[in-house]
Amino acid sequence: MAFSAIELLVRRAEAHGYRLKDADVPALASLSRRLDGIALAIELAAPQLKESGPAGLLQMLERDFEALASRGNGMSRHKTLTATLSWSYRLLSESEARLLRHLSLFGGTFALDDAIDAFGYLADEQDVTAWLEALAAKSMVSVNYTGRRRRYRLLDSTRAFANERLIAQGEQQVAMIAYGRFILALFERAEKEWTWRPREDWMALYGGWSADLRRMIDWAYRSEGQAELGVRLTVAALPFWVEFSTMVESGSRVESALSVLDDLPGDHLLLRMKLVAAYGWNLCYRYPFGDELEVTWTRGFKLALEAGSVEHCLRTKMGLAMVQTAMGFHQRAFETIADLRRFMASVGDYSAAPNADRELFTCEFYQGNIRSGHAGLERLAREHATFGNGGQTSRFQIDRFVNFRNHLSLSTWVVGQHRRALEIAEEALNAALTLNHDLSCAHSLAVAATPIALLCGRIDLAQERASLLAERLKSRQIDTWPPFARFHQAAIDAARGDAEAVQRLRDAIAAIRECNFLIHLPLRYVMLAHAALSHDQVTVARQSIDEGVNYSRQRGDRWCDAELLHLQGLVCWRDGDANGAMRHLRDAIDLGRESGAIGFALRAATSRVKLAKEIGDPVLALAELKDICDRCDSSGSADIAAAHDALASTHAQTT
Repeated sequence: MAFSAIELLVRRAEAHGYRLKDADVPALASLSRRLDGIALAIELAAPQLKESGPAGLLQMLERDFEALASRGNGMSRHKTLTATLSWSYRLLSESEARLLRHLSLFGGTFALDDAIDAFGYLADEQDVTAWLEALAAKSMVSVNYTGRRRRYRLLDSTRAFANERLIAQGEQQVAMIAYGRFILALFERAEKEWTWRPREDWMALYGGWSADLRRMIDWAYRSEGQAELGVRLTVAALPFWVEFSTMVESGSRVESALSVLDDLPGDHLLLRMKLVAAYGWNLCYRYPFGDELEVTWTRGFKLALEAGSVEHCLRTKMGLAMVQTAMGFHQRAFETIADLRRFMASVGDYSAAPNADRELFTCEFYQGNIRSGHAGLERLAREHATFGNGGQTSRFQIDRFVNFRNHLSLSTWVVGQHRRALEIAEEALNAALTLNHDLSCAHSLAVAATPIALLCGRIDLAQERASLLAERLKSRQIDTWPPFARFHQAAIDAARGDAEAVQRLRDAIAAIRECNFLIHLPLRYVMLAHAALSHDQVTVARQSIDEGVNYSRQRGDRWCDAELLHLQGLVCWRDGDANGAMRHLRDAIDLGRESGAIGFALRAATSRVKLAKEIGDPVLALAELKDICDRCDSSGSADIAAAHDALASTHAQTT
């Protein structure tokens, strides 16, 4: 009611028996926007609110403005919005009226150049400019300034009126074809500029055209002979959908375009190449992952080779490597990266080399070569240490700066630098939030910020991150991450004392396995086992450990092996087998040190000190724990705090 247009509408309607209800507020706001806040239009709409209701009246006005016409009470032409517009319209010259009818196709604001580019066939530039200025002077077109640039807009009521006249004059088909070609040229320019223009500028320039784009694609497919225009519009818009993280829309549009393309005459190799590559990326946001993903990327690479597109060869090879890693096939990913490196050398284009290296080092880490994989990821982060708002944020779906740090944060935790891992995850998340790129934000929250907080025992921080991911997933349908979100929430609930959350963790792992998106799966078994032990569900813990060990051996996903040994030791301890427990704990410490998984070695060494204290021989265990502590951060996680407590309490007891 603080907005004058809504207040006027409600007050006038109350005089005719209407009573404001909370449920009507959204429709009233939409009504006020539809009426452009024009006092005359509001005066005419208000009496009908009681009878039709806000939603019903809005629905009528979406069709046309005749609902505001007089109902036999003798009002003059100035008493209806339609009559007012008709009166103003008749004052225009024929050329001005014709331009106004065509301008009704613009869904939002536009510049003079846009009007000329879209409808320059009506007359030369000077005439179009003069007619547009005349329309502005006669208040048929609104004028405002964005920065120093003059922008024009038709009010909704004027646009609807002019569009009705466009149809009545039989001009719609020709005008729509011209406008479709204008939108195509606009998005083809956007596609080219995406490679270099800063993301913020790029989105400001092209973000406002999304409704026009959708409208023109839909119209092209409905109109005889315009199917190719619809396909070309879809292809030109591919970077747009990824930058705005609208993957569901991209998926449906790409599938439609591929289907239509099959029925078009001619080869259209470049169009097919781009659509197949986009289809591959879209499949990465659907479940389950499977053979179709690898087949699609392989097909995309062959099309790119045939078309001579180095850029799409790089994208499809990288896409293939990424999905192979996601499905747990790290050796296949190694082979794909080797192929990619050979291709880059053959064409002399190394622009994808940092991303290829990131994939390689990540796979190396997952295969259990913790120290070398982490060192490689750390080097990449140093070499790409500056975050910027550059172009091609989503060349490989996730911003490079963000992606590198998301993976580095986990390896940093595993090597024992817990405080630094939290800092890196925070740095990545802040960069993704600054970009406001939902795909990068979701990736950062799902694979770095939330799990690192959980691993560090920062439960409140983990909850904050998990809630942020849940909010992002509500606004963007990104099918990849909901199972991860459910797992993290269950882990948080279990850490807060909810014993029933252990079963939810099991259910989440089952869903993740069914989806076949298996990144970090060994860690999920580890987290489930710890949660089960904390709630005295030893049978569940034992089963989780066995499943984790079997999966890790089958897929060569060995980076959590030291922690799985630690857990086996804890279960033996619970079973009363102190010797078996000590043996597993020593093996876990040795493997952690050998591979570089110092964070896991720290956990095992802390447990060994506690066990040694129980059986009466803690001296060697204390020395070992102190040595490992000296190689870790001095603070930053519950594990480090527990290790220091074990050292302090056992030292006090022995002295």
